[in-house]
Amino acid sequence: MNATQLPFLVEGILILTTMIVGYFLGRGGKPYGKAKLAIHVFLYAWFTTGFGFIVRGLCMAHTSNWIWVPVVAMGSMILVQLGTGIAMMAARKVGTMLPKVHIAAAVLLVLSDICAYVFAG
Repeated sequence: MNATQLPFLVEGILILTTMIVGYFLGRGGKPYGKAKLAIHVFLYAWFTTGFGFIVRGLCMAHTSNWIWVPVVAMGSMILVQLGTGIAMMAARKVGTMLPKVHIAAAVLLVLSDICAYVFAG
């Protein structure tokens, strides 16, 4: 493992941790416990900050252009996570589509991180 891959490894661990907390948050149903929700939002902010460090590091390093494809996908999925998370918190009744999109975006986020880790190697 080289120095370029380390941020992607840490980011993947953070994303998986957030997914586990999100799983328990989803099982709890509405209204969410304030502690679970606060932990989920904290972890989201943490890996979003980590994503910012990844982008900053890639801008400073001379890496291949192919690594930007999964990084842009990661950024897009982070925005989808934010949008669907806010929509689910704001909605009085959440159907089945928003949680499915939220989960699919989380899975795509992890897969994009894995691809970026491989491309960085």
